[in-house]
Amino acid sequence: MLYDVLVRSRPTLMRLGPDRYSSRSLRRQNLTPFAAEATVQGRAPRVECYAVSRQQAPSDVAAMLSLGLGDAVVLRENRYLADGEPVQLGDTYLPTNVVGTSMLATELDLGPGGTFAALERLGYRTARIKEQVTTRFPTRDEAEMLKLLPGAPVIVLLHASIDSDGFPFEVTRYIIRSDVMAFFTWRRSLPDRQRIRRHRLACQRVRPPGFAGNRQTTWRELAGHRQWSAADDAIRVPPRGAAVPGKSCAGSCAGGAP
Repeated sequence: MLYDVLVRSRPTLMRLGPDRYSSRSLRRQNLTPFAAEATVQGRAPRVECYAVSRQQAPSDVAAMLSLGLGDAVVLRENRYLADGEPVQLGDTYLPTNVVGTSMLATELDLGPGGTFAALERLGYRTARIKEQVTTRFPTRDEAEMLKLLPGAPVIVLLHASIDSDGFPFEVTRYIIRSDVMAFFTWRRSLPDRQRIRRHRLACQRVRPPGFAGNRQTTWRELAGHRQWSAADDAIRVPPRGAAVPGKSCAGSCAGGAP
Protein backbone atom coordinates (compact mmCIF):
# COMPACT_ATOMS: atom_id res chain seq x y z
CA MET A 1 0.00 0.00 0.00
CA LEU A 2 2.77 2.45 0.93
CA TYR A 3 4.58 1.59 -2.31
CA ASP A 4 1.44 2.41 -4.34
CA VAL A 5 1.20 5.80 -2.62
CA LEU A 6 4.85 6.84 -2.89
CA VAL A 7 5.85 5.27 -6.22
CA ARG A 8 3.80 5.59 -9.37
CA SER A 9 3.07 2.18 -10.85
CA ARG A 10 2.09 3.60 -14.24
CA PRO A 11 4.54 5.22 -16.66
CA THR A 12 4.57 9.00 -16.99
CA LEU A 13 2.30 10.29 -19.74
CA MET A 14 4.32 12.52 -22.06
CA ARG A 15 2.93 15.65 -23.67
CA LEU A 16 4.43 15.33 -27.13
CA GLY A 17 5.45 18.86 -28.05
CA PRO A 18 4.13 21.09 -30.86
CA ASP A 19 3.51 18.17 -33.22
CA ARG A 20 0.51 17.20 -31.08
CA TYR A 21 -1.30 19.98 -33.01
CA SER A 22 -0.33 18.68 -36.46
CA SER A 23 -3.54 19.01 -38.47
CA ARG A 24 -2.52 16.30 -40.94
CA SER A 25 -1.87 13.79 -38.16
CA LEU A 26 -5.09 14.61 -36.30
CA ARG A 27 -7.23 14.48 -39.45
CA ARG A 28 -5.77 11.10 -40.35
CA GLN A 29 -6.52 9.63 -36.93
CA ASN A 30 -9.70 11.66 -36.27
CA LEU A 31 -8.51 12.21 -32.70
CA THR A 32 -8.00 15.13 -30.34
CA PRO A 33 -4.35 16.05 -29.58
CA PHE A 34 -4.64 14.50 -26.11
CA ALA A 35 -6.24 11.31 -27.42
CA ALA A 36 -3.59 10.96 -30.14
CA GLU A 37 -0.63 11.28 -27.76
CA ALA A 38 -2.21 9.03 -25.10
CA THR A 39 -3.07 6.35 -27.65
CA VAL A 40 0.44 6.24 -29.11
CA GLN A 41 1.76 5.67 -25.57
CA GLY A 42 -0.58 2.73 -24.99
CA ARG A 43 -3.00 4.61 -22.72
CA ALA A 44 -6.79 4.74 -22.99
CA PRO A 45 -7.81 8.44 -23.26
CA ARG A 46 -11.10 10.06 -22.28
CA VAL A 47 -12.09 13.72 -22.35
CA GLU A 48 -15.05 14.99 -20.34
CA CYS A 49 -16.51 18.41 -21.18
CA TYR A 50 -18.65 19.24 -18.17
CA ALA A 51 -19.63 22.88 -18.84
CA VAL A 52 -20.06 25.35 -21.71
CA SER A 53 -20.79 29.00 -20.93
CA ARG A 54 -20.18 32.60 -21.96
CA GLN A 55 -17.79 34.50 -19.73
CA GLN A 56 -15.65 37.61 -19.69
CA ALA A 57 -12.14 36.73 -20.83
CA PRO A 58 -9.50 36.84 -18.05
CA SER A 59 -6.87 39.51 -18.69
CA ASP A 60 -4.10 37.11 -19.75
CA VAL A 61 -6.46 35.23 -22.06
CA ALA A 62 -7.77 38.49 -23.56
CA ALA A 63 -4.19 39.56 -24.29
CA MET A 64 -3.38 36.29 -26.07
CA LEU A 65 -6.61 36.49 -28.11
CA SER A 66 -6.06 40.20 -28.90
CA LEU A 67 -9.39 41.04 -27.22
CA GLY A 68 -10.33 43.99 -25.06
CA LEU A 69 -10.77 43.68 -21.31
CA GLY A 70 -14.28 42.52 -20.56
CA ASP A 71 -14.90 41.05 -24.04
CA ALA A 72 -17.02 37.91 -23.96
CA VAL A 73 -15.72 34.47 -24.89
CA VAL A 74 -17.14 30.97 -24.94
CA LEU A 75 -15.61 28.89 -22.14
CA ARG A 76 -15.46 25.11 -22.47
CA GLU A 77 -14.36 23.30 -19.29
CA ASN A 78 -12.77 19.87 -19.71
CA ARG A 79 -11.20 17.09 -17.70
CA TYR A 80 -8.72 14.67 -19.33
CA LEU A 81 -8.24 11.08 -18.17
CA ALA A 82 -5.79 8.32 -19.13
CA ASP A 83 -6.77 4.75 -18.18
CA GLY A 84 -9.53 6.27 -16.05
CA GLU A 85 -7.08 8.43 -14.04
CA PRO A 86 -7.49 12.24 -14.24
CA VAL A 87 -4.28 13.82 -15.52
CA GLN A 88 -5.18 17.39 -16.46
CA LEU A 89 -7.90 20.01 -16.65
CA GLY A 90 -8.40 22.38 -19.56
CA ASP A 91 -10.41 25.59 -19.79
CA THR A 92 -10.73 26.52 -23.47
CA TYR A 93 -11.59 30.13 -24.37
CA LEU A 94 -13.00 30.84 -27.84
CA PRO A 95 -13.86 34.29 -29.24
CA THR A 96 -17.58 34.70 -29.86
CA ASN A 97 -16.92 35.96 -33.39
CA VAL A 98 -15.12 32.67 -34.11
CA VAL A 99 -17.67 30.17 -32.79
CA GLY A 100 -20.90 32.16 -33.35
CA THR A 101 -23.84 29.87 -32.67
CA SER A 102 -22.02 26.70 -33.70
CA MET A 103 -21.91 23.56 -31.57
CA LEU A 104 -18.72 24.86 -29.97
CA ALA A 105 -20.87 27.44 -28.19
CA THR A 106 -23.69 25.10 -27.18
CA GLU A 107 -22.79 21.39 -27.11
CA LEU A 108 -20.78 19.40 -24.57
CA ASP A 109 -20.00 16.57 -27.02
CA LEU A 110 -18.30 17.74 -30.20
CA GLY A 111 -17.85 14.30 -31.73
CA PRO A 112 -14.66 12.83 -33.25
CA GLY A 113 -11.70 15.21 -33.30
CA GLY A 114 -13.11 17.42 -30.54
CA THR A 115 -12.50 21.16 -30.40
CA PHE A 116 -9.84 21.39 -33.11
CA ALA A 117 -11.85 19.39 -35.62
CA ALA A 118 -14.85 21.62 -34.95
CA LEU A 119 -12.71 24.74 -35.40
CA GLU A 120 -11.33 23.42 -38.69
CA ARG A 121 -14.88 22.94 -39.93
CA LEU A 122 -15.35 26.66 -39.27
CA GLY A 123 -12.19 27.46 -41.27
CA TYR A 124 -9.69 27.88 -38.41
CA ARG A 125 -6.60 25.69 -38.72
CA THR A 126 -3.58 25.83 -36.42
CA ALA A 127 -0.46 27.09 -38.22
CA ARG A 128 1.60 27.89 -35.14
CA ILE A 129 1.21 27.97 -31.39
CA LYS A 130 2.31 30.08 -28.44
CA GLU A 131 2.67 28.58 -24.97
CA GLN A 132 3.61 29.84 -21.52
CA VAL A 133 4.44 27.42 -18.68
CA THR A 134 4.41 28.12 -14.95
CA THR A 135 3.97 26.04 -11.79
CA ARG A 136 1.97 26.52 -8.58
CA PHE A 137 0.01 24.61 -5.99
CA PRO A 138 -3.55 23.63 -6.96
CA THR A 139 -6.74 25.15 -5.64
CA ARG A 140 -8.95 22.89 -3.54
CA ASP A 141 -11.33 22.28 -6.47
CA GLU A 142 -8.43 21.43 -8.80
CA ALA A 143 -6.94 19.02 -6.27
CA GLU A 144 -10.28 17.25 -5.89
CA MET A 145 -10.93 16.98 -9.64
CA LEU A 146 -7.41 15.72 -10.33
CA LYS A 147 -7.30 13.45 -7.24
CA LEU A 148 -3.96 14.93 -6.24
CA LEU A 149 -1.94 13.81 -3.25
CA PRO A 150 -1.42 16.51 -0.59
CA GLY A 151 1.46 18.83 -1.43
CA ALA A 152 1.66 17.89 -5.14
CA PRO A 153 2.09 20.96 -7.39
CA VAL A 154 0.53 21.43 -10.81
CA ILE A 155 1.92 22.68 -14.11
CA VAL A 156 -0.06 25.57 -15.64
CA LEU A 157 0.25 25.80 -19.41
CA LEU A 158 -1.38 28.70 -21.25
CA HIS A 159 -1.71 27.72 -24.90
CA ALA A 160 -2.79 29.79 -27.92
CA SER A 161 -3.57 28.53 -31.42
CA ILE A 162 -2.78 30.91 -34.29
CA ASP A 163 -3.77 30.55 -37.95
CA SER A 164 -1.62 31.23 -41.02
CA ASP A 165 -2.72 34.89 -41.07
CA GLY A 166 -1.49 35.43 -37.51
CA PHE A 167 -5.00 35.43 -36.01
CA PRO A 168 -5.26 33.85 -32.52
CA PHE A 169 -8.53 31.91 -32.39
CA GLU A 170 -8.24 29.65 -29.33
CA VAL A 171 -6.64 29.77 -25.89
CA THR A 172 -6.62 26.93 -23.36
CA ARG A 173 -5.38 27.04 -19.80
CA TYR A 174 -4.23 23.54 -18.87
CA ILE A 175 -3.81 22.49 -15.23
CA ILE A 176 -1.52 19.46 -15.45
CA ARG A 177 -0.58 16.96 -12.77
CA SER A 178 3.17 17.12 -12.24
CA ASP A 179 3.27 13.63 -10.69
CA VAL A 180 1.87 11.75 -13.69
CA MET A 181 2.66 13.92 -16.73
CA ALA A 182 5.82 15.35 -18.27
CA PHE A 183 6.75 17.39 -21.35
CA PHE A 184 8.64 15.97 -24.30
CA THR A 185 9.57 18.50 -26.95
CA TRP A 186 12.14 18.71 -29.70
CA ARG A 187 13.20 20.64 -32.79
CA ARG A 188 13.54 19.00 -36.15
CA SER A 189 16.75 20.95 -36.69
CA LEU A 190 19.01 23.48 -35.03
CA PRO A 191 18.93 26.18 -37.67
CA ASP A 192 20.87 29.07 -36.13
CA ARG A 193 24.38 27.97 -37.13
CA GLN A 194 23.14 26.90 -40.55
CA ARG A 195 21.49 30.27 -41.17
CA ILE A 196 24.53 32.14 -39.90
CA ARG A 197 26.73 30.10 -42.25
CA ARG A 198 24.46 31.08 -45.17
CA HIS A 199 24.67 34.67 -44.03
CA ARG A 200 28.47 34.57 -43.80
CA LEU A 201 28.72 33.14 -47.31
CA ALA A 202 26.41 35.86 -48.62
CA CYS A 203 28.38 38.61 -46.91
CA GLN A 204 31.64 37.21 -48.25
CA ARG A 205 30.08 37.15 -51.70
CA VAL A 206 28.92 40.76 -51.81
CA ARG A 207 31.77 42.31 -49.72
CA PRO A 208 29.73 45.14 -48.18
CA PRO A 209 31.23 48.55 -47.37
CA GLY A 210 33.25 48.48 -44.18
CA PHE A 211 34.47 44.92 -44.71
CA ALA A 212 38.04 44.90 -43.43
CA GLY A 213 40.46 42.28 -44.66
CA ASN A 214 39.87 38.58 -45.22
CA ARG A 215 39.76 37.38 -41.62
CA GLN A 216 37.11 34.69 -41.19
CA THR A 217 34.17 35.92 -39.14
CA THR A 218 33.00 33.83 -36.20
CA TRP A 219 29.36 32.84 -35.84
CA ARG A 220 29.17 34.85 -32.60
CA GLU A 221 30.18 37.99 -34.48
CA LEU A 222 27.67 37.32 -37.19
CA ALA A 223 24.95 36.87 -34.58
CA GLY A 224 25.28 40.61 -33.95
CA HIS A 225 25.01 41.52 -37.64
CA ARG A 226 22.30 44.03 -38.52
CA GLN A 227 20.73 41.62 -40.98
CA TRP A 228 20.37 38.97 -38.25
CA SER A 229 16.95 39.14 -36.56
CA ALA A 230 16.44 36.83 -33.61
CA ALA A 231 12.99 38.33 -33.13
CA ASP A 232 11.53 36.92 -36.32
CA ASP A 233 13.92 33.96 -36.32
CA ALA A 234 15.11 34.62 -39.87
CA ILE A 235 18.09 35.88 -41.79
CA ARG A 236 17.51 37.98 -44.83
CA VAL A 237 20.35 36.90 -47.09
CA PRO A 238 20.86 39.11 -50.15
CA PRO A 239 20.54 37.27 -53.47
CA ARG A 240 23.71 36.33 -55.31
CA GLY A 241 25.40 39.39 -56.76
CA ALA A 242 22.98 41.85 -55.17
CA ALA A 243 24.19 45.29 -54.15
CA VAL A 244 24.22 45.90 -50.42
CA PRO A 245 23.05 49.27 -49.03
CA GLY A 246 25.85 51.31 -47.55
CA LYS A 247 24.73 50.86 -43.94
CA SER A 248 23.44 47.31 -44.15
CA CYS A 249 26.51 45.68 -42.65
CA ALA A 250 28.17 48.60 -40.87
CA GLY A 251 31.44 46.69 -40.75
CA SER A 252 30.16 43.98 -38.42
CA CYS A 253 31.01 41.25 -40.91
CA ALA A 254 34.59 42.08 -40.18
CA GLY A 255 34.03 41.88 -36.43
CA GLY A 256 33.13 45.53 -35.99
CA ALA A 257 30.36 46.75 -33.74
CA PRO A 258 26.86 46.10 -35.11
